[in-house]
Amino acid sequence: MLKNRYNKRKNFINGGHMRATAILAMVVLCSNSLWAQDNETKFPPVSALPEVKTLPDPFTFFGSNKRVATLKDWEKRREEMKALVQYYEYGKGFPLPYNTIGNITSSNTLFQGKATLYEAELSMGVNHSVTGSVRYLVPTTDNGRYPVLMMARYYPQDTQLNNAWLENVIDRGYMVAEWYARQYNPYRGHERTPGQVEQTYPDYDGSVLQEWSWGGSGVITYLSSLDVADTNRVIFTGLSRLGKTALLTGVMDERVDLVVAAGSGCQGMPVFRYYGDKSCTLKKPATIFPGWSVDRFKEFIDKETLLPFDQHFMAAMIAPRAVLAIEGSTDNNANQEGSQESYRAARQVYEWLQEPDHIGWYEHTGGHTYNEDDVYTTLDFADLVFEGRTPESGKKFDQLVYPPQDHLINWTAPIRPAASLSAPAAAPATE
Repeated sequence: MLKNRYNKRKNFINGGHMRATAILAMVVLCSNSLWAQDNETKFPPVSALPEVKTLPDPFTFFGSNKRVATLKDWEKRREEMKALVQYYEYGKGFPLPYNTIGNITSSNTLFQGKATLYEAELSMGVNHSVTGSVRYLVPTTDNGRYPVLMMARYYPQDTQLNNAWLENVIDRGYMVAEWYARQYNPYRGHERTPGQVEQTYPDYDGSVLQEWSWGGSGVITYLSSLDVADTNRVIFTGLSRLGKTALLTGVMDERVDLVVAAGSGCQGMPVFRYYGDKSCTLKKPATIFPGWSVDRFKEFIDKETLLPFDQHFMAAMIAPRAVLAIEGSTDNNANQEGSQESYRAARQVYEWLQEPDHIGWYEHTGGHTYNEDDVYTTLDFADLVFEGRTPESGKKFDQLVYPPQDHLINWTAPIRPAASLSAPAAAPATE
């Protein structure tokens, strides 16, 4: 079994938190209490924010010149960044659903007996009033627990769990789970009505992306109850607006170990302050898809330099857990250059946390897709992150495709004190 070098390092940097559900629930309650400290007073109106033409420094505390110097400082800064993006962009996150229960409704054997496909109905949240479903494909070999590849879809009819190439994923020792975002809010664009998550938590001003993210977290809770799932290796993937959802879920739910955001476009991985020749300004999501954000986000239209953050904060907040951005070379719905700049900026945080291999950027030939080869790319990156194994495919995840925009990053990572560079003695390895 894999020895958990990755998990021990991750737990050390994150303050040694256990991953048990009870502890995670306490962390969420703490985060919600921090939010309750009147962000209306803590954060100024958009009109009072200073202009910052470069990408904001993730190491500098809001409204001050104080910079992160220790790991403890970083945890405080991360919480502040998390509050910033919720207040100005995504809305307040709903309490994570740690109470999900599932009822298996069907099971079928696939790939000449190599795997079993299960379907389950889920209920979660207050009084288990929020419902959804999940399909998951599990290898039939008796090999303990399997890393989980979570693939976001919109509706159950969009399933890809009948594709022949999934046999290769099973052969590589992964289980695959599909969940369906529009079960939690059917939003497609323009004005929205509250989905079943917001109806359950009316005191929260979370956006559609927060509702979708919450649903994905509920699926993680269910998968965590299965004795076949290795929930120390959860990969959360999504394309386009589901790529945005994947990034947000990685920020809001620390049970996600690897985020793969494919073609995530505006309000995903790409920064707003640089979009090359693409029309990926803040105006696009704030007006065409206003339900993705809170109303005050519209105040930044044509004023992106007033943002006290940019989208590189999303990947930075996931550190030292892993992030991979996948872009398409001919994807007209994306902002490949802005995505690369986001990667470059967030990578400084990963380097400071001594996990530079935990952030990757990859461009495939083609358009707005997350296809079979992208799935294999995901598993190659997972091999690198979880096992430190160089991909046999030879794929690289640190190759720049576009000219670096060095003027966007006018800061560098702080020097870490020597004492903080050494981890304590490792705990016994677990399987």
